Amino acid sequence: MNKYLNVVYTIFVVLFAIILFSYPTNVFNACKFGLTFWYNNILPSLFPFMIITGLILESSLLIKLIRITFSRVMGILFRVSGVGSLPVILGMFCGFPVGAKITADLYDKRLISNVEAERLISFCNNCGPIFIISVVCLQLLDNIQYASFIIIVQILSAFSVGIVFRNYKKNVKHSQQSDSLINTNTPKSISTILNENIINSAYTVINIGSFIIFYSVLLEVLHISNISTILNMFFIPIENLLHIEPSLRGKLAMGLIEISTGVNNVAISSGTILHKLLLINIIINWGSFSVHSQTSNILQKSNISFKPYILGKLLQTVFCILYTILFCLF
Repeated sequence: MNKYLNVVYTIFVVLFAIILFSYPTNVFNACKFGLTFWYNNILPSLFPFMIITGLILESSLLIKLIRITFSRVMGILFRVSGVGSLPVILGMFCGFPVGAKITADLYDKRLISNVEAERLISFCNNCGPIFIISVVCLQLLDNIQYASFIIIVQILSAFSVGIVFRNYKKNVKHSQQSDSLINTNTPKSISTILNENIINSAYTVINIGSFIIFYSVLLEVLHISNISTILNMFFIPIENLLHIEPSLRGKLAMGLIEISTGVNNVAISSGTILHKLLLINIIINWGSFSVHSQTSNILQKSNISFKPYILGKLLQTVFCILYTILFCLF
């Protein structure tokens, strides 16, 4: 950390601490919101699937079957091996950050190469349909009919990014490991596999909850300190470009930082349903800095570059805007 960045960091920490101690009730409510959201939505929708995906990765027979079944389509579309279909499918079905976690696990087990991992991470980490249907559409928008629209836009946007990134480091071929490589791990008993996956899944889900709570508090601090008002000014060009109502500008800014709070604020706002759907799609496809922090933590442990991921998310956001406008026109 250079000296200028260190000064900025120090000022931020001091101001953050002052606000925390000055507004304990606000901080408590923000923590409570983040914890409640994690407990009611993330824990039940993510924890079981984390265990299942971990068990799948321990089965050499299933991995071999998946590799053979999806080898051709994954190679043609995304220039990765067949086993890369796991983070793509489960990441789309289970939600953040399952796609990133499975990609990292596959790379750690030497089932995919580093280049394949970077191509996959650009588009496989997405919002799950359970969150979109139950939270966004049923609880917030009070209309389940919007679910298919939001999900389809996300799938098209993510796959468009994947097709673009198939040319990422295109001179490096995708993984050509033999199937015998899958069996090189030391055999484990079923009880050991189950125990390890339960513990690892619990650690990951609790880690996700910690990030959600922190960013919920951060949003409250930004609101109290009026920094959020300054941030809103940077979104005036987007407001003018997309012709959204000025009242929604701040909701978008907050949503890009923390997804649950942002989607909630957009849904309960007074904007038109078309503007709401556009901003919700932007927030969901971008993922928020909260999700990016979770993903960065996962990728860092496996030495997978974060750059393709963040570039992919930026590109996916652009695609989602185009698809949303296109569908609304026709």
